[in-house]
Amino acid sequence: MEFKIYDSAHLPVIAHFCDRLKIKEIADQSLPWDMSQWEISPGTVIKGILIDALSGRSPLYRMNEFFATSDIEGLLGQGVNASHFNDDRLGRTLDIIYKHGAAQLFRYYVKSQEKTQKVLDLSGSNFSLFFSML
Repeated sequence: MEFKIYDSAHLPVIAHFCDRLKIKEIADQSLPWDMSQWEISPGTVIKGILIDALSGRSPLYRMNEFFATSDIEGLLGQGVNASHFNDDRLGRTLDIIYKHGAAQLFRYYVKSQEKTQKVLDLSGSNFSLFFSML
């Protein structure tokens, strides 16, 4: 039996919060994409981008190499592998976010969290958002 050991640090916590906030599900529902043309969904790519960005390394650069040394199935789900995070797929995901509108996608996330929302302060240049996570 072969075992692989990964130093996951804080990445499972980030993945858990992405799951609690339904990052993947909301992106998959709100962004226009064709399931037959994608190996993994744009929501999975967005979750991967968030995990990568919050890992402390330079985001969007050699993400496939980053996930090759991570427990990718534990972080992003079964059937996801490091080769899914190539430059073409990242670019395609960012393109559909741009075409759909990043602000609209963010509004969709905020609206989906209204039931757990405690405070939403949109005053001036400060933007504060607090959710009940438990």
